[in-house]
Amino acid sequence: MAKIIADLTFSDLPLEVYVDSMTAAGVPDAEVTAAMYALSQSCRALHSLFQDELADRAYRQFWQAVIDGKLETIIKFSNKKPHLFYQLMTQAIPNSFIIQSKLTFRIFELEGETFLSAAVKLKQLKVIQTLLLCCKQLKLAEEYQNKLQEEIAYALSQWKYYDLITNAQGEEEIDIPQAYKDLAQSSIEVFITETFPNGIPGENGIPLNIELSKITETALSKLLDELVPKNAKKIDEHFDTELFLLALLAAYRQKFPNFNWNWNQLDAACRRAIGLTLPTLIRETGEIWCESLIEVVGAIENGKEKEISTRAKALKLKDGSSFYRDLRDCRSGAGFDFFCDIGGSHTRRRGDRGTAAGGGWCFGKIMSSKDNKFSEDYAAITAATKPSPRR
Repeated sequence: MAKIIADLTFSDLPLEVYVDSMTAAGVPDAEVTAAMYALSQSCRALHSLFQDELADRAYRQFWQAVIDGKLETIIKFSNKKPHLFYQLMTQAIPNSFIIQSKLTFRIFELEGETFLSAAVKLKQLKVIQTLLLCCKQLKLAEEYQNKLQEEIAYALSQWKYYDLITNAQGEEEIDIPQAYKDLAQSSIEVFITETFPNGIPGENGIPLNIELSKITETALSKLLDELVPKNAKKIDEHFDTELFLLALLAAYRQKFPNFNWNWNQLDAACRRAIGLTLPTLIRETGEIWCESLIEVVGAIENGKEKEISTRAKALKLKDGSSFYRDLRDCRSGAGFDFFCDIGGSHTRRRGDRGTAAGGGWCFGKIMSSKDNKFSEDYAAITAATKPSPRR
C-alpha cells in the first residue's frame, strides 16, 4: 500500500480533487483558475490534466466579462486569445450555455448568441464599442475578415429602438408598453395602503429593512421574480429593466397625490420599489446613476459628455455604498436600506414628487440618447451590409 501511494503523482489524481476541494474551501474562482494555470505550466502531465478545464474556464470568463460589461477584461482576453475571440464573434453558441450576471444576478440562456449579438440585445453601448475596437486589432485573411464583417452587421441589426409617442406638450417620449405600466402602477399602489405592522422603518431604532405588511412584501417578491427570474431565460425573454424603471418613475409621479403626503409610505415606495429595480440595470447604466444621472443628462443637453469618475466606474455611490446588491435575495443594501438618487447619492428618505419627476425625465433622456448614439454610429453598417439569413 505504501509503495502504491509513493508512486502516485499530482497528475494521477482526478481533476475534481483540485477544482472541487479548492471551491469547497472557499477559494475564489479566479484564484482556483490561477492555481490551475500555474500547475499546468509545471509539467506536461499536469498541462494535459488541466487543459480542457482551463479552456472551458477561459470561455466562460470571456462571456462573463461581456455580460457584466468588464471592458478591460474583454480587451485583455481578445489580445491574449484572438482565435477564441474571433470564434465568439462569428459563431453563435450552438447549444445551451448559461451565464449568471455577477452584478444583477439575472441568468441568461445564451444559445444562439455571439458576443456582439448579446451586447446589442442588452443595449450595452460601451461593450459594443469595445468589441468592435478589438475586432480592428485582429489580423485576418480577406475571407475571415468578410465573415467577421457579415456577423457584425447581423448582430448590429438586432438592436431594438424604443417606440416613441408625442406627449401633451408636443414632445417625443418613449412609449411604455401597457404590461410594464400595469406592473409599475401596482408596485407603487401597494404602498398607499401600507400600515407598517412592524413599525416605521428608520424610526426609534427600527431597521430600515424591517418587513412591511404581508401584502407589500408579497408584491415586492413578485416584482423581484419578474426583474431577476430564478431560472435562465434568453435575453429577448428577460424584462427590459430600463424600460420598467422608466415606467416605475412615471407611476410614482402619477400616484403621488394618492399618498396624501404620507412621507413614510412615499419613502418606503422609493427605497423598496425603485431601490429594488435600480440594481437590475446593466453596468454602464449603473455607472451613470453612480456618477449623477442629472449631471450626465445636463452634459448631453449641452452637447457634451460627462466623464464617468473612477468611483462610479467601481459602481460606488458618493458615500462609498455599492450600487448593486451582494446577493439576489439579501435584505440589505440597495432596495432595503437605501436607494440611489439622481445625484448619485445614498438616499434613505427621498419621497418628494420632484425627485421622481426629474428622475423620470432624466432617465428617459438617457434611454433616448442611447438609441440616438447607436443610430449615429452603426445604422450605416446595418443598412450597407446585407447580413446572412442563416439563423
